[in-house]
Amino acid sequence: MQPSIDNSKEPGERLRPAPAQDEQTGDKVQLRPVRPEDAERIHQLLFSMLPDVPCDRTRWLARWRWQYWDNPFRLNRPAGWVLARGRKIVGHLGAVHVPLRIGQDRCTGMIGADYAVSAEGIQRGGAFAGLQLAQALFKESSDHIVLATTANEQTNAVFARFGCHPVEWTREFWRAPATTTQMLRTCRGSSNRVVRRLLSGVSGSALAGLLGYGCAILRHQPAIPIQRGHRLEISRPCSPCPLGLLYGQLIGQHMRPTDNQMCAGLWPAYCGIDRSQDYLDWRYVRNPEGENIRCLSVSDSSGQLLGCAIVFLDMHGPRRIAVVEEVIVRPDRAEVWRTVFCAALRLAWAHGMDYLVATTGRDSLRGLFWELGFQSRARNAPAALIMKTPECRPSKALREPLGEHFEFSHGDMF
Repeated sequence: MQPSIDNSKEPGERLRPAPAQDEQTGDKVQLRPVRPEDAERIHQLLFSMLPDVPCDRTRWLARWRWQYWDNPFRLNRPAGWVLARGRKIVGHLGAVHVPLRIGQDRCTGMIGADYAVSAEGIQRGGAFAGLQLAQALFKESSDHIVLATTANEQTNAVFARFGCHPVEWTREFWRAPATTTQMLRTCRGSSNRVVRRLLSGVSGSALAGLLGYGCAILRHQPAIPIQRGHRLEISRPCSPCPLGLLYGQLIGQHMRPTDNQMCAGLWPAYCGIDRSQDYLDWRYVRNPEGENIRCLSVSDSSGQLLGCAIVFLDMHGPRRIAVVEEVIVRPDRAEVWRTVFCAALRLAWAHGMDYLVATTGRDSLRGLFWELGFQSRARNAPAALIMKTPECRPSKALREPLGEHFEFSHGDMF
């Protein structure tokens, strides 16, 4: 179903396909850009269709306005598209604009988010109603790269029609219970192979449980592994963000994978969100849930930043989950990875979280999570898709295979 184009409209109003006619009532299903006044009706649709959409409308509206309308990278572009039947919203696909870096080049990424079409939308608008939303998104993307970062099987199938490719390793994520037993396993076993073996297997799990119970009774917290002279700081996000400072340093030094094979840094084939100060200020400092965000930073005795992480403490779900949103560590300081993740686990435990959840960030770091004692979990489809077509000029710089060059974290999931 091809949309017609009205060139007399503003950029955000160009796509106006011939509306589908309802044979029984005469109502029309119309594809149009999202408007600010659609907010409550979009929430009603998404809450009925998607998991993890909060029932607290005030909380959701604050995040929605921040994510789409207060986004400094959107400029005058559409914030997404809806299928509307009168005043009722029966379909939605949002467009979250983010800065991307591909090697030394920068461009704008458009993340397709909150994709849903109700049964009524399909009934009234036809079997291809959902494709109209995707077509509108990709029609705007000649100078931008379209991505998905919370894709499910349906999104994978639809976006593949428009030249998007899945990054297979983003199917996997890692989880650790925020308990004293797990802290013992992670903090003591991550850097000591003998301890790791002693605490593995059935008998090792029983021993770890017994030791963890003893630590809990004695109110003893396993020490975070940190080198002598290093300093760990935990604070709320502020500007300038330490993670942004470290990111800028690594970009400026042209870090390459050969610096450290396990902790491959930022190199000319890198593809991911450009974590500039402008982006981090918007993403975390101005985030409406900033009071539940913490920044962890590790520096040496001279004050040089060695590693940073950002952790979000989700207090609202049925399970209290701490999420490692971002991690950057200098490629030549592999031991700092353990410090950062052990500190994140301690933070989750201190705030009464049930689990700490993380994504590897890149495929080469999977072994580190095994050493930390995290549990591997898999989604039903890769979370990340990225467009690579001859028509999209910025995507020509993408290197193959995509999975080896793509950087992805929980903070990228919109």
